[in-house]
Amino acid sequence: MPSKEFNYDEMRIRGNLMKRNTADDAWMPMLSDPLVAYIRSNGSDATGDGSPMKPYATCQKAVDEGFTVLDRGVGADAGITLGGGDVTLSVRGCGIYRSSIAFIRNPGGTTTVYDIAGNSILLSEINTAPASPSGTTRAGGNQNLYNVVFGNLIADGSSGLSSGDPIADGGAGGVISLYGNFSGANVATSGGAGGGGDGSNPSGSGGAAGQIIFDGPGIVTDAITCLPGSPGSDGGGGTGSDGSPGAIYCRRGCSVPTPSLGVGSLIVTGATVGGHFITAPNLVADGTYTPVTTIEVTGGSITSIT
Repeated sequence: MPSKEFNYDEMRIRGNLMKRNTADDAWMPMLSDPLVAYIRSNGSDATGDGSPMKPYATCQKAVDEGFTVLDRGVGADAGITLGGGDVTLSVRGCGIYRSSIAFIRNPGGTTTVYDIAGNSILLSEINTAPASPSGTTRAGGNQNLYNVVFGNLIADGSSGLSSGDPIADGGAGGVISLYGNFSGANVATSGGAGGGGDGSNPSGSGGAAGQIIFDGPGIVTDAITCLPGSPGSDGGGGTGSDGSPGAIYCRRGCSVPTPSLGVGSLIVTGATVGGHFITAPNLVADGTYTPVTTIEVTGGSITSIT
């Protein structure tokens, strides 16, 4: 019986026909999805085309070329800067070692991210705060995140301008929604401070606090901040008002920090001071959700919902 020669340059792994890249000895898919951009540390933004055998070097290049599904593979990426507006990205790592993307920045825009391999990439920062208080883009952009591992999520509103400028009020914080099996350190969506007044004009009012929705069996380990903005300083023409309080919703057995010195905090304040503090709801046998501990102060709201 003739022996079968094994081809060490091509083989099938988990049903996928793969080819070895001689540059780094890594196995790459031979058949690629034209909608997926492949990004590898040994790729090239100059000569690559996003295919498995000619990958890009950075996620930024893939996004600039119009791709919205990113296969990052092993390694760290420098980050992605977007131009505002509504953007949806689907990302995946190699599935063995967690990849990382340093940041996704989309000033004032709505950013939706799916980790389609589930917790395969560390998104060190997702920042949708406005770049500046110019124009009408002062509110923090919204974030919709599915099965992500993150470091910091930031959707704060910007501060207002000073001296009677028509946009002296601070911007509102955005809505951050976390779905599925998420985990991360810090979540922040606070209102921006109002700009200072002058002799003829009152100072700007603070921006409204944002909202945070935890919907899934995830965990946040450090701090969650959802604060209304303060008014600007009075220059003789009066003082604006504090921003309105925000809201935090916890459901489906998520675990988020409670106020504990040196551990982190879950904070929603009202117009002056205070807020509600709550542990994550626990799923009980009948399918309802029950808060474990509630410490109520003043103003603000945190609601446990089914």
